[in-house]
Amino acid sequence: GAEDVVGGLKKPAVVCGRGNDFLTKALELNKKKQFDVALDLAARVEYDPKCDFAFVQASGLMAGIYVFETKDYEKGIAAAKKGLALDPRQTSLWFTTGYAQYQVDSFEEAAESFLEQGVRFENGIVGFFRLVEADRASR
Repeated sequence: GAEDVVGGLKKPAVVCGRGNDFLTKALELNKKKQFDVALDLAARVEYDPKCDFAFVQASGLMAGIYVFETKDYEKGIAAAKKGLALDPRQTSLWFTTGYAQYQVDSFEEAAESFLEQGVRFENGIVGFFRLVEADRASR
């Protein structure tokens, strides 16, 4: 039914099996700050057209850990882009991508990512300028 769809993507169902199990455990471990194991489990979620929501969520989890916890911005950008390739409507992935690009001094790419987020979510541009202001204030 309609309750099985979120943002146009199917929510994981029993049919998703192992991928959904890996994602569920990865999310639990992320909350416990066990990032290495959470990354390993999230990476095991393979794309399946019946379970695209689980794959996008796993990509987002990995991107968030890489960018905000381990500061491995390049890996975070790559993980976020995997999720965005499947569903470009994911504003949190656009933000994560833009933030990581900004951290590695890819300013034009960061601005483009924040603009994409802004197209999908009106505060995207505001978020970019707040990031720039905070960064300048800290230097």
